[in-house]
Amino acid sequence: MPSPQHRPRHGLLMLLLIWVAAGLLVNLPARPSDWLSMPHLRLSIEVAAVILLALVLPGAFPVNRGSGLNRSPARSERWLPDLLLKLAALGLSALVLLRGADLVAHAAAGRPLDLGRDLFLLPALWDVLAGDPMRLALVLALWLLPAMLVYVLARRGQDLARRSLSGPRRRAVAVCLLGLVLAGDMALLAAGRGGGPVGAGALRLAAVQADHLGQRARIDAELAAAIADDPAAILPGPALFPRLRGHDVHLFFMESYGWSAQHDPRIAATIGHRLNDLDRVLKAAGFTVASAWLDSPVVGGQSWLAHGTLLSGLTLDRQPAYDYALTAGRTTLVDLFNRAGWRSVALMPAIRQVWPEAALFGYDRVLDAAALDYRGPAFGWPTVPDQFSLDRFVAEEQAPPSGRRQPLFLEFAMITSHHPWGPLPPLLGDWAMAGTDHGTVFGTAPPPAAQPFPAATTDWAERYANALDYTLALVGRWATERMPKDALLIVVGDHQPPLVTPAGAPRSVPIHVISRDRSLIRAFMAEGMTPGLMLAADAPVRPMSDWRDLMIRATREAPQPIARLGEAG
Repeated sequence: MPSPQHRPRHGLLMLLLIWVAAGLLVNLPARPSDWLSMPHLRLSIEVAAVILLALVLPGAFPVNRGSGLNRSPARSERWLPDLLLKLAALGLSALVLLRGADLVAHAAAGRPLDLGRDLFLLPALWDVLAGDPMRLALVLALWLLPAMLVYVLARRGQDLARRSLSGPRRRAVAVCLLGLVLAGDMALLAAGRGGGPVGAGALRLAAVQADHLGQRARIDAELAAAIADDPAAILPGPALFPRLRGHDVHLFFMESYGWSAQHDPRIAATIGHRLNDLDRVLKAAGFTVASAWLDSPVVGGQSWLAHGTLLSGLTLDRQPAYDYALTAGRTTLVDLFNRAGWRSVALMPAIRQVWPEAALFGYDRVLDAAALDYRGPAFGWPTVPDQFSLDRFVAEEQAPPSGRRQPLFLEFAMITSHHPWGPLPPLLGDWAMAGTDHGTVFGTAPPPAAQPFPAATTDWAERYANALDYTLALVGRWATERMPKDALLIVVGDHQPPLVTPAGAPRSVPIHVISRDRSLIRAFMAEGMTPGLMLAADAPVRPMSDWRDLMIRATREAPQPIARLGEAG
């Protein structure tokens, strides 16, 4: 046991170690490649403030000499300082939780945390994790344990501060030294040297998130102006899509189909081979294809924001914007096709709960998980194979018993390429078997043959390549085997994949238009699209929000522009 004169020195050393240890968690960078970098190793002003708060609150942790930190008889009268210290330690834990959420946002979505949009993702995240209790427990442990550890360290640091700096002189010296360090740090920061040994990165992160949360009013005002000044909202039905009159239009959102599929070296060879093969198959069947890059508003998740952006012609990069655009009555492609005489159908196999947005979009019918009534096995998170969903769409809408129907506008949210990418369902050679006994055939048919990588691979890039290869093969079979011959097929990625997308990669996603009407595809090429399925890595990228008006222009009869509809950039 150290002698009394050594206790202050020992306590100060322990206090410094606590400051360093807690700071490593409070300063934790969002990217593992930045761990143990200089910003990570800087002493945390947040930790220092929480610990030194014990020195300026009279009555907190009173010291009885010779007995260490014992509670005084008047402890019940000093509850307020103790409460404030506990709240300060909890605040430090909250900053660590914020750091953990930022790390998850970078890993899963390839972008920083944005509470203005990400708070709305909690139900969806829970839905993905709840199916795997072990994974859920691991995620919660990795997120909560650092915050709990920081709380314990902060409380221990507060105790040590009162013990080691019990005298007024020691407290004054400690506060002065910290003030000098902070002043030096601010001077270095002002000189453009990135600051000194102490930083307040966690508080800056919190301030940024507070700003995100406060942006909703501004977003609402900008969206209100855009919705009020929308020339497409007043276009009459006969003026809309005359070159598509009487033909089905199929809009397939391919989950996680992004720039990485064609240009990430880990994936590009596999998907490039599949796209080249698909290009040959489509041309042999009489199709012409044109493609372009679109800039998705999201990365790694929140597919519905990409769907809403493409359909509405507004950039909806966060949940409040999405909610506002729908409730304010923005005219979407669904509205336009309805107005022009198409029957609109949403094929949404991933929707397993009530979906109030369906009424706001104005679909004539929604085929969700309940309506599809799939009873076969689930394949990871994608619980319904895309082939089964398409087979049910044919039976329910495309091939009615009467043989006569309205032209269909189909929006299909494909899910087989949704993370975690495996196992993959069989790709049935006979479409007629897909709906057998509510899809139970998918539990007995052999798995897909000739996957580019082993089905049991643990490499995320390989699993992603397998899933996308499978989905593109299914698209080719749909176009050549089940789609009406005069239909227009539009295949678009919703966002770059989670986990696989490296930091700094483009947010671009491909869009392909596929039709046997060459003149129609040439009209899309006149809007800046290029022939074929493959796109150059540096090909021009247009906002995803441009697509609604581009569709109007490319499918009109007259060459003159529609007033005030944005031209292609």
